[in-house]
Amino acid sequence: MVDAVVVGRPSERFGEEVVGVVQLRPGAALDPAELREFAARAIARFKAPRAIAFCDAIRRHASGKPDYTWARAVAAQAAAATVKAAP
Repeated sequence: MVDAVVVGRPSERFGEEVVGVVQLRPGAALDPAELREFAARAIARFKAPRAIAFCDAIRRHASGKPDYTWARAVAAQAAAATVKAAP
């Protein structure tokens, strides 16, 4: 993993749910379920991302801060590239 950003995605059940947008190193592979379990062990389970979306690069502003608007759009569109946790 090279970079990551965490954003909220609309959820009917909770209003919003936590989603991680992750940039991997070229040629690397990572199991989304394994990454989610790692996060759940490191922080409170309810704070861990409920889904993980992978991207080629995390978009940043000129200041170097992540573009959260872009990351929310990626999280909302990433249904095919995410793994959801059990409710």
